[in-house]
Amino acid sequence: MSSSRRRLFGVAKLELRRQASPGRLLWYFLLAAAPVTMMAVVAWAVSKFGHPEGLTTAELQENYAHFFQGMVVRIVLFFGCATIFIGQIRGELDQRSWHYSLLTPIPRWQLVVGKYLAGVFLAWCFFLLPGVIGRALFQLPHGLAAFGDPRLQMEVLTYLGIAALGCLAYGGFFLAVGTLLRGPGYVVAVFFLIEWAQFMLPPGLKQLSVVYYLRSLSPVPLSEGPFAMLAEPLPTWLVVVQLLVYAALGVSLAVWKVRRAELDYRTK
Repeated sequence: MSSSRRRLFGVAKLELRRQASPGRLLWYFLLAAAPVTMMAVVAWAVSKFGHPEGLTTAELQENYAHFFQGMVVRIVLFFGCATIFIGQIRGELDQRSWHYSLLTPIPRWQLVVGKYLAGVFLAWCFFLLPGVIGRALFQLPHGLAAFGDPRLQMEVLTYLGIAALGCLAYGGFFLAVGTLLRGPGYVVAVFFLIEWAQFMLPPGLKQLSVVYYLRSLSPVPLSEGPFAMLAEPLPTWLVVVQLLVYAALGVSLAVWKVRRAELDYRTK
């Protein structure tokens, strides 16, 4: 293993240890458990009382797709990644422990990238499976034998991929916000509103939203309602590239800021 790779893994390992406090892990677990619990309640209700009359299989799939976009993407991934990535550098700055990292003989870009990789690993561990487990619970009243259908297997894999790309893109954004801003709370609040109202934005501004791209990857076509401003659909490969660029841009901004950082031991 090269020295550069060893340093990256070393930084990531230290960041994972720092993130592994009981309070943080409990918060991540509760976020991940929320959609699973909701789908378990829905599965129980459907098993006990039956489906509403007239719902087709396609409509049921669309219902879950809306749930995934609304609950898993806009709530679980958003707030989970905000908690993980904003605190990676901003938390150390607030605790006045960041200078210890800057004094280590490690290039600053590797400090940032190592922390980002640790955050992505942590986000994937907690937030990839809720959508898949929720889909299985949603299917449970119909019998899990349906998972032998290749179309359903592809649907589940698509949800897994959406969650993975969402963690990458949100992670890059929140890492940059936490690094660049002393008080990032208002930016998080504005971005949260953008994510929920992206369907009303002009096509050019939609590209600021992670949800806009993740929604394009939905395995079930979703209607955005009568008030939506329509944009040209993007091919899947371009959506994936755009999300990776989104992530890379956020990490690059964080690296740029950290490279310009100076140690200041003055009492404030």
